[in-house]
Amino acid sequence: MHVTLAFIGEADETLAAKLIVAMQRRPAQPAFDASFDRVGLFPPHGAPRILWLGVGEGADAMAALQAEIAARVDALGVELERRPFHPHLTLARWRDARPSDRHAVDDLPEVGLVARVRIDHATLYRSQTLPDGPVYTPVARVTLARSSA
Repeated sequence: MHVTLAFIGEADETLAAKLIVAMQRRPAQPAFDASFDRVGLFPPHGAPRILWLGVGEGADAMAALQAEIAARVDALGVELERRPFHPHLTLARWRDARPSDRHAVDDLPEVGLVARVRIDHATLYRSQTLPDGPVYTPVARVTLARSSA
């Protein structure tokens, strides 16, 4: 599972090489702990398309990391989504949803802490959509600086 910091879309070989170089520079954001502790839906109204598990503790640090990575990608001329960043893990997607499908999630009890993880690196993935689902291949990884905490 992964948290998407910047969705790039199609990239030719030249752009891919530049993205790899950009991702190999250590970010200013040091390593941090993140908790996954709430469930939600995208979009916030109407028929749901995505069920997600959100970040509680560490959300600000993750947003700072995302902003830095997004700025690097943007500097290469890649147009990124302008929606606000909401750090999350995608758990499920609906193919054919109805607004009434929201009730299944709305009726869930509070989930509480699901997982706590150390975020100590960022990875650039190549994704391929195959009939059995997406395949993610790591192509570059950068380790975050050690935190003082």
